Amino acid sequence: MVSSVVFDEMLFWQSNIKRLNCGKLEPDNTIEVPVVSDQAVVFCDASGAGFGGYVKGIDDSVVVGCWSETESGLSSTWRELEAVYRVLHSSVGCLEGREIIVNSDNKNVPSILKVGSKKPYLHDIALNVDNVCNTHNITLVPKWVPRENNTEADFPSRCTDSDDWSIKQFVFNDLERVWGPHTCDRFACSYNAKCANFNSKYWCPGTTSVDAFSVQWSGENNWLVPTPRLINDCIIKIKKEQCKATLLVPMWKSAPFWPICFQSDGEKAGFVHDCIVFQPRRLTRRGRGRNGIFDGRPLKFGFVALRFM
Repeated sequence: MVSSVVFDEMLFWQSNIKRLNCGKLEPDNTIEVPVVSDQAVVFCDASGAGFGGYVKGIDDSVVVGCWSETESGLSSTWRELEAVYRVLHSSVGCLEGREIIVNSDNKNVPSILKVGSKKPYLHDIALNVDNVCNTHNITLVPKWVPRENNTEADFPSRCTDSDDWSIKQFVFNDLERVWGPHTCDRFACSYNAKCANFNSKYWCPGTTSVDAFSVQWSGENNWLVPTPRLINDCIIKIKKEQCKATLLVPMWKSAPFWPICFQSDGEKAGFVHDCIVFQPRRLTRRGRGRNGIFDGRPLKFGFVALRFM
C-alpha cells in the first residue's frame, strides 16, 4: 500500500515522463538564455513581508502580495518558490502559449523548478508551477540572476498594503439579504473578496481587473468597501454611471464625503436610495499589511451602508 501523496506522484510521472524526457536539463543556472520570438521575461522576488514580480516590457503587470503570519515564518526558499507560482498564476493572461524565462535571485529556485525537491513542501510548489504551465501552454525556463539585477522585483516584495483590511462577513451577509445579490466586489483581493467577480489593487489570482475605476460599473450590483480616501471618487462614478451599488463608509461626520451623502439635519441626500447603520464594534477584519485603525479591533465609530439605485 502507498500513501495518497505517493500515488499522486506516480500519476504525475505517468502523465509527464514522456514530455519531460523531451526537454534538456541545464545544470549551469548562470547560462545566458537566448531571447526568441514570442518569449516573455518574468522577474520574481520575495521578502519576509511579501512577494512581488512583473513581466518585463508589459505595463501594469506588477504583482504584489503579502504573506500571512504563518507564511512569513517559512523558509526563504519556500517564499521565493511560492512567489514564482503566485506571479505566474496572476499573470497567465499575458503569458499563455509563450516561452517564459523566470528570473529569481535564489539559486535553489531554478533547480527545484527543473527537477523538484526531496522536501515535499517545496516539491508541491514545483508541481503547482508545472500545472499552471501545462494548463496555459507555457514553456518555463528558470534562471538565476544576481540580487543586484533583481531590484525592480525586490521593491514590491517589501511593500505592505495599508488598505488590505476588509469588512467582516456578517456585515456582507446582512446587506446581501437586503440589497443582494451583489455581483462584483470592486475593492478586494483573492483572499478577502465577497463576490466571485472582483477587482483588485494589484494583479492577483482571480481578479477580473486591476483598478476598479478603469472599468464600467453599470450593469452590475456593486459591492464597495473602499479606503476612505476613495469614497468621493466612488460617489462621483456611481452618479455618473447611474449604477446599482452598496457603499460602506465610516461614520466620520467631519470627512469630506459626509455632507455629500447627508444633509445638515442628518437626512440622507436625495440621490441615496437607502441607508443602514452598523454601530461601533468589531466590524473589520485585519489584512496582511499594516492596517492602522482598521486592524480588526473594536471601532470607536460605526459604518453606514449607503444604497444607490
